[in-house]
Amino acid sequence: MIGMTLALLGAIAFIAIGIAALVAPKTSSEQYGLPSTEPFALALVRALGVRDFALGFILLGLVLGKAHFAILFTLSFSAVIAIIDAMIVNRERGAAARKSYLTHIVGGAGCLVASLAIYFGL
Repeated sequence: MIGMTLALLGAIAFIAIGIAALVAPKTSSEQYGLPSTEPFALALVRALGVRDFALGFILLGLVLGKAHFAILFTLSFSAVIAIIDAMIVNRERGAAARKSYLTHIVGGAGCLVASLAIYFGL
């Protein structure tokens, strides 16, 4: 199934993003679109990394358990999170963070496509 494969790839991506934020928070802050070297800001980046890491393992568990409705629900709300993240980056940095802004949008769209594929049984 395409949807389940996309959900699995999404889980792996969330886990990788989480690990990257924990290991290299400065680089992750730049990729997120809100670059910082301030210790408190980097602590928040690590917290976001833990969120993504946990979300990846939750999604992985759902995929392995073939919990289609729960995967659909999780991916749909992950898309909402990505869109809100993009709005925050755009509000704070505007055109200066266009690449990061688009990364959030593409990630959200990927979650949405995967959830739609599962919904339609693809």
